[in-house]
Amino acid sequence: MIVLLLNFLTRTMQIELDNFFANVLDAGTDSVTKQAFFKARKNILPDAFKELFLMTRDMVLSKNKIKRHKGYRILAIDGSKLRLDKTKQNKDIFLPRNHSPENKTNAEISLLYDVISHYVIDAQTGSIGVCERGYAKKNLAYFSSICDEKDIFIFNRGYPSREMIATLTGTGCKYLMRLQASYFKGVKENSSNDFLELYFFRWGIKTIYDTLKNKLLIEKFAGRSPVAVLQKYYAMIFI
Repeated sequence: MIVLLLNFLTRTMQIELDNFFANVLDAGTDSVTKQAFFKARKNILPDAFKELFLMTRDMVLSKNKIKRHKGYRILAIDGSKLRLDKTKQNKDIFLPRNHSPENKTNAEISLLYDVISHYVIDAQTGSIGVCERGYAKKNLAYFSSICDEKDIFIFNRGYPSREMIATLTGTGCKYLMRLQASYFKGVKENSSNDFLELYFFRWGIKTIYDTLKNKLLIEKFAGRSPVAVLQKYYAMIFI
């Protein structure tokens, strides 16, 4: 079942099942029905896929093969939205906004991404009732135990706040945030071309969202329940 769910399900469920049984399992028995599949997948917690991601993440970090820029590891945190089917279960968990299309709702997602080594370090998802800074703090919760002064975090303009800056300062890392002209005027006086060069690296986290949404089709869920949503989310992050 887990292998099937990791198999990029984008067509109708029955076609995917028939193809999987015929070409992947090479089974001598007939394919199962989509009704049987939907019933069986309810027995697999999304945490199973999350654990697969965390295991591979920890393996990558333990090998310590980190690419750096001028001696620094460059990391970015950014959020996005997943468009979901507007079901009662999804509504109860992900809290749709009033301006969402009538048949859609959104989930908030947030990634902590190494933009030079190109791997996801932490992935969060949940209610859009939590602001992006709230999810950024969750991203940092794990990494704060292993980051140091040779790590630089890059943020967009939506993240600066006294609380966020205090959180980052407490980790011992360095950080770069895009600010409005009226925000912390002293920073502007000390700006340099190095800031522009560093901020350009942030584009890497935008490309991973493009891959998730337009190549891996993360929003094309093989199911309408929160379980299906979370299974697909962590499966795609693992891949």
